[in-house]
Amino acid sequence: MFLVHALLLITGQVNSQEIQKPGERYNDFSGSIDLYEFLENSQSSEKAVKGSNLNENFEGVFPPTDWDVVEGTPAPSFQNWVKLLASSEWGEGAGGAIEGNYFANFSCYINEAGGTGYLATPTMLPTAEDKTFSFWWNYFHVMGDFGNSGALYVDVFKQGTWHTSTTNIVDGFHGEGWFQEAIDLSDYLGQDFTDESIRIRFRGISDYGSYDIAIDKVEGPATTISSTNLVVTGLNKDYTKIPQGQLRNNVSLSASVTNTGDNLNEDVTVIFEVTDDNSSSIFSSTGTLSAPLDNMQSVEVNASALWDATSLEIGDYTIGYEANHAVSDPDDKTDEFDFEVSEYIYARDIGIQSLVGVGSNENPITFGTVFEINHEAMMTGVQIHWPNQFNETNFNVALYEVDNDNNVISTLLTSEGHVRNQSMSQQVVDYQTRPAIVPVGRYMLAIKQLTDVWCFIRC
Repeated sequence: MFLVHALLLITGQVNSQEIQKPGERYNDFSGSIDLYEFLENSQSSEKAVKGSNLNENFEGVFPPTDWDVVEGTPAPSFQNWVKLLASSEWGEGAGGAIEGNYFANFSCYINEAGGTGYLATPTMLPTAEDKTFSFWWNYFHVMGDFGNSGALYVDVFKQGTWHTSTTNIVDGFHGEGWFQEAIDLSDYLGQDFTDESIRIRFRGISDYGSYDIAIDKVEGPATTISSTNLVVTGLNKDYTKIPQGQLRNNVSLSASVTNTGDNLNEDVTVIFEVTDDNSSSIFSSTGTLSAPLDNMQSVEVNASALWDATSLEIGDYTIGYEANHAVSDPDDKTDEFDFEVSEYIYARDIGIQSLVGVGSNENPITFGTVFEINHEAMMTGVQIHWPNQFNETNFNVALYEVDNDNNVISTLLTSEGHVRNQSMSQQVVDYQTRPAIVPVGRYMLAIKQLTDVWCFIRC
């Protein structure tokens, strides 16, 4: 991300004051333009049974369930395969998606020449009657005239070996729109892949040119389903640092549990535990996952008891989540989140928001992060961890009170101008602000770029 994370510097409780109301509105773009996300999943080795046919249009989570995004050699210099909104400024050159609003994208425009990324399907079980693998592809123009020698190959994995293709299917088709490719798996790369467990990967190779590769509507033979496997994801991961004065006495611990295998037919206990840096238990509770839970269904499970966190001392802690299910993969059925109780730093690394100009070469850009203020406090500064790629620019810091839909209710603070330069790359920088009273409520900490153009690589 352009903004890796920003932190509020919060001091003790104070009295409230009058604040003014502007007519601005924020829109959440997290989950809709995943242009800068780097994603990689591991492969499952569990025994598989036949499931439904592959049919993926990249409208949901990315990578989709049981798909993998993996770096090649050399790895992409900036980003691997991502999900891209077809109507976004970056994706509009594709002329829309084949099905829905999104497609999978490998950028030959922003990655240095030779950068290789893989997008791999789930395991499939082709047969003589079910042997066709098809997809739509588009080698579309992004910007400029930097070349059109990017590459897309389709490889197949069987019995521990990747059988690699030497046919670049996008060669010579730059800017020509969408094409459908159909592969007969009974006769491909000199192999008969029927009656075998296989995976297929899209191998994108960048030329640092002017075109990107889009993939959409991937269809194929029946995929596989492993034995019941519960994947637990903790949901209390908002803040990596919490000022001691902002701790709450009624925290509800919860987790999302997804069954990536065969249907679950018995209830499962989910364990929630908070430990300190010595692994000593501070709090524990359980919740019940009620059966049935079918393949690829998810459910939220809550701890039966609320956690009073106000007794925590300054220090490091971990929230642990575990499904008590012997068959599930040990790494999948557990999750944990580390956080710090601090004296005054309030840090949140998720929930990035935008106002205008995301990825734009025409408009100023505003990034922001939502903070919940549980007890009235004083804001005295902002700490920003800058990424490793950006141009020098001027910016302001602002704090807005917002409602649950991110409509701005009032302006609490707008700072004087600050300067960001290349020497700050990958550095944590403190910026003082005039002291501002922050009443209890929901706030947006915004980084407001003042330059008219943001060119993160080249314009």
